[in-house]
Amino acid sequence: MPTPFKAFSDKSFTVAYALWLFTGFFGGHRFYLDRVKMGILQFLVLMVNFGVLIYAIYYSFQQDPEQGVVDGDPHLEKLFATIGFIFLIQVIWLAIDFFWLYFVIRKEKQNQQFTLEQIEAFE
Repeated sequence: MPTPFKAFSDKSFTVAYALWLFTGFFGGHRFYLDRVKMGILQFLVLMVNFGVLIYAIYYSFQQDPEQGVVDGDPHLEKLFATIGFIFLIQVIWLAIDFFWLYFVIRKEKQNQQFTLEQIEAFE
């Protein structure tokens, strides 16, 4: 007979922060904490930013080679401003996640302790 209690959390602070540090822009720490939707959103934001960067590089090489990249090209300036803005959003998001990780894991550990007490009382 299955128990009505929540499965135990084996999430580690060390692993979560290592994933945050090395795969934060990809949302790896979100996937580790079973926050898949937000992990996918972080990954998509990174892919959009990467796509805009590739397009900006492609566009800059499409300029006339004899003239080089025209200084003050408004289209290119808008592209790089967009890249910078999205990157700034990602950095702020990661800074918030640095603190968010602690509280999420702590809450899961507290829920795990509460569940252990319920199981002991049940037995």
